[in-house]
Amino acid sequence: MYDIVIKNATIINPYKKENYISDLVVKDNIIVKIDKNINDGKIVIDAEGLYLTPGLIDCHTHCYYTTGIPKAWAGDYSIIPDAFSFRNGVTTMIDAGSSGLLNFSHFKSTVIERANTKLYAMINICDYGMSTLMVEQFPDKFEIDKCIKLCMEYPDIIVGVKVAHYWFDDWAHIDLGLKVAKETNLPLMVDFGVFKKSRPTHELLNKLRKGDILTHCYRAPVPVIDDNGKVYNYLFEAKEKGVLFDLGHGQGSFLFRNAHPAIQQNFKPDFVSTDIHVLSMNEGCQDMLCVMSKCLAMGMTFEEIIEASTIKPANAFSIKDVDKLYNISEGSYANIALFSIMNGKFGYKDIGGGVLKGDKRIYCELTIKDGEIVWDYNAMAGIDYRKLPRLYSMNFELEDYTPPIQ
Repeated sequence: MYDIVIKNATIINPYKKENYISDLVVKDNIIVKIDKNINDGKIVIDAEGLYLTPGLIDCHTHCYYTTGIPKAWAGDYSIIPDAFSFRNGVTTMIDAGSSGLLNFSHFKSTVIERANTKLYAMINICDYGMSTLMVEQFPDKFEIDKCIKLCMEYPDIIVGVKVAHYWFDDWAHIDLGLKVAKETNLPLMVDFGVFKKSRPTHELLNKLRKGDILTHCYRAPVPVIDDNGKVYNYLFEAKEKGVLFDLGHGQGSFLFRNAHPAIQQNFKPDFVSTDIHVLSMNEGCQDMLCVMSKCLAMGMTFEEIIEASTIKPANAFSIKDVDKLYNISEGSYANIALFSIMNGKFGYKDIGGGVLKGDKRIYCELTIKDGEIVWDYNAMAGIDYRKLPRLYSMNFELEDYTPPIQ
């Protein structure tokens, strides 16, 4: 008897670029069988018309919610990871630089080690991370050598380097970020902060190496579309060099006027991510499913979206066991998600109030992490209550059931 049998799912396997219909069997946190006509499971789920994928990676999040600092991404603006992961089909999150040298250990002990969601971190080159924007403005004060040493101490948790929110005219922030990234052999993610003529985007992309990442790639100050409606060539040149582009929606970093024509002209994000935090979750971003649905409405295929939410960030951040986590095959880990694509009339909003209408929206029906069902939107894994024992769910070892005397 298997633990879980999922029947008739359309399996999207980004590891091998496969798309086919089959049954899938889970036992003891392993996908043990993929075949047709399997029925002998403790839980049998009919997934006809649904898409089965690896559990997603949201590679740009802010989860350091335990500091008690108001109005800070390393504080009250961060989200509890388990509250936003599984309901979106996300089993892995990467925190994008909320913590730095001096508060990483607190982030690790109070959030990373206590979350059910698999959580990695990019280290902020600012010693106190994103505790305030002010502390990120003094790169000459950052203890870079100690930051490098910290990254090397935690290779299983720290998977990238982050620079963000810089206000001034020079390249000090970027140069220090590149120094840390080069000496630790980690990718650098750049949130360019306040854009300045003295450090234009095209020069930034010239500085970045293969595998480094520009996040918020469709943000307002990024020159994406020229006066003739064409994508600037410098962006394609950077992609050709191996620079990666993260959608990173957030509260203030995504506009259809950049993203829609860019995707139509094949300048697509390498990573689909949310930049989820307390401000963005209640505005245009909402969650991973909403961002994915926007990408669908702009012309990306569902398969492309899944690749940009699984195998691409996994490889870029050197996540371990990629062949087991993002490969739907016998012997892989049972970290998987089921999605439906609803047809109808849907509206999607960017951060400037611009709207794009679409006829499809992605929903997460089921998420399995480590072989356990952690999200079941339509109770597919349940049993009709009328078929259960009359007093089901009573714990007679703990409580008495005492009906009135008739």
